[in-house]
Amino acid sequence: MKFLILFLLISFYSNINLNFDINKSDSLMLGIHYDPTTRSNIEQDLIKIKEAGFDWIRLHLAWKNIEKNKGEFDFKIYDYTINLAKRLNLKIIAIIGAGHTDLLPEWILKEGSIDNSNYLNYLTIFAKNTVQRYAGKIDMWQIENELNHVAFYKWMGWRTGKWNETQIKQALETLANVTKALDNAPIIINVIVDNPNWFSFLKKLNEWKINYDIIGLDYYPNYLDDYTENPGDPSKASLIYDYINKAKYFNKTVIVAETGYSTYNEKHNEINQALFIEKIALASILSSTKLVVYYRFDDHFYNTTDIEANFGLINYFNKPKLAWNKIKEIKEQKYNLKIDFKGDQYLKENKITLENIKINLPINITIFKTKIKIILDDTFYYKNILYKLNKIVINEKVYNKNETELEINENISITIYYQFYYPLYLFAKTINNYTLKANVKINDANFEISYEPIYLEGNRHYVIVPQEKIEMNNRSFISATKNFTIYLSSPMNLTLYYIPVYKLKVIINDWLGNEIKANIEIIGQRSYKDYASNIEYTLPLGNYTLRIKSIFTYEKEVHLNEDKLINLTIENFFLLLLLFLLPFVPVTYPLIRRRKIEAEIGLGKLIFSTFTSIFLLIILPYLITITLNYFSPIKNNLYKLEDLIIFALPIIIINLIKVKRSLIIYSEAFLIIFYLLYFYFIIGRALYGNFGEYKVNFQGLLFSVNVALYIIAGYILLFLRKVLNILEIIFKIV
Repeated sequence: MKFLILFLLISFYSNINLNFDINKSDSLMLGIHYDPTTRSNIEQDLIKIKEAGFDWIRLHLAWKNIEKNKGEFDFKIYDYTINLAKRLNLKIIAIIGAGHTDLLPEWILKEGSIDNSNYLNYLTIFAKNTVQRYAGKIDMWQIENELNHVAFYKWMGWRTGKWNETQIKQALETLANVTKALDNAPIIINVIVDNPNWFSFLKKLNEWKINYDIIGLDYYPNYLDDYTENPGDPSKASLIYDYINKAKYFNKTVIVAETGYSTYNEKHNEINQALFIEKIALASILSSTKLVVYYRFDDHFYNTTDIEANFGLINYFNKPKLAWNKIKEIKEQKYNLKIDFKGDQYLKENKITLENIKINLPINITIFKTKIKIILDDTFYYKNILYKLNKIVINEKVYNKNETELEINENISITIYYQFYYPLYLFAKTINNYTLKANVKINDANFEISYEPIYLEGNRHYVIVPQEKIEMNNRSFISATKNFTIYLSSPMNLTLYYIPVYKLKVIINDWLGNEIKANIEIIGQRSYKDYASNIEYTLPLGNYTLRIKSIFTYEKEVHLNEDKLINLTIENFFLLLLLFLLPFVPVTYPLIRRRKIEAEIGLGKLIFSTFTSIFLLIILPYLITITLNYFSPIKNNLYKLEDLIIFALPIIIINLIKVKRSLIIYSEAFLIIFYLLYFYFIIGRALYGNFGEYKVNFQGLLFSVNVALYIIAGYILLFLRKVLNILEIIFKIV
């Protein structure tokens, strides 16, 4: 108090112009809206304002108080207030030309306000007298007030007249031109951001080429919010951060020219008002705004439920509310708060949530004693890179939660660590660029290949193991690549190519059509060696060499681009042996001729023997096949009729040669050879054909019969009989 009195005495006669650039201030400055016309002790009020920590006062130079009568100007109350404020080193925002009904003289209102053709002339005279009088003493001139909100004010009855765009433009041009001509102090135009048209209105100011310097934002988020979500919530104040940053689009200095919180009911109380005051200040510091002006100093009339009556930080009974004491705390901005990301440069583009405000890092601010809540994204994406929160280090203490509440009562340094994950885009395609569905193993973890990337920790090695085989649309595909290793240092695209595989079936027959085993070798992209007669391979698309090794070697080139069946006919050792022995049969002729052996056989016996051969060699095997096929659910194609005839016919014909007695011995010898061929045919089909077990249902009973054994046994007996016949003849010769 003594300091203020001493300062008042020293500076009583001084008249120093204290205009300056507010952007050069090192800390947030605070202002209060003050109306001296409703106060009884202005000096005491201003001293109280100074002691609380306010740097600025904002007041209306109301036209109705200065020019009550046309052409008669009375500045006494404002002279006193402004001079006293300057002596207390309080900076001043003076509002001139506000066309509210409660600020205009009665004579202007009677003449039609803005709709009067002489309104601009009256406004020019008033502005010249006012600005000229206080030039050098006012630190900012605010011209008019919240002109983007005139529709609401007209509806409320707070403005009269049309207030169309032309009238608004002319009023602003008049005030700006007069003010710039008479004083060097910056001009501020304020908009109320609660009206969504505020941004478009500022664009119109540019179109109209209004000469002004500072954008003032007026913000009342809790005004009449009783029937909205979270009524009275003081955290709504934090949204001023976004409005400030958006207003910076116009490349002008931005301040919070007017904001407040009315304590008019239980939800809108003094505690919330104090929190609102604090959160507005914090949001302004975070947005690098240097000035916040609160509305208003006092509750200027008594009505506890009227919203307009309770904005004051001093109540109607001249007692400070909780918010008044909060101003002193806000002014003690002595704690340094640093927050930054560690690591990837892309993190600089990310935002964190601090007191419901999304802010960019890094920040390095001076802040007052308060409590703040920091919320970090557990994960987020930036330029296709995934970031996962690793840890938070606060003054060398490590935290792992993404939400942290801090009490700012010391210097605080916060470093946020995120682990980054690069996207690995994997594609499974055929050589014809057809997309496949597949899985892949990456460092022992299984992933499905899809259109979505696989995010992996950056700057690490990974072993990629493609799925070996894929089945799709009745077609098989195999991987063209085996395991490989990558180093993931950036986002990466990888294509895993798959080759279609086809079935190659190889069947080996001998000269008689029986399947016969041999050494099979496949040479190509994949190689195999087998000993078989009927085998199927699954091979990828490509060229292969098929090599069959028996007594002789056979080779065949195969281009495999579809399922293929290859039948190969090779020699048989036993048949070769028979063919080798066949030329020696005629050698027995001289021996038999010299002995003059003649066997006798009756005609009836010959006919019976012939029909017996036809029945046993042709009819019986065929009947067995068709009969069992009829009763069995398993259909076999063991003995075809044409095959039976081909192999039995030589035997039947040779059997008829016995009519000539001298040829009996030769017919028996040839019969042995052709019986061997027939016997080989029967055994071959029984072993390698489809012939085998038959299941027959009879009278509800299931019988399982392997007829191959019985047929083979029967033909062995028949063959032995022929052998005995020829032995009998030979022994007779001997």
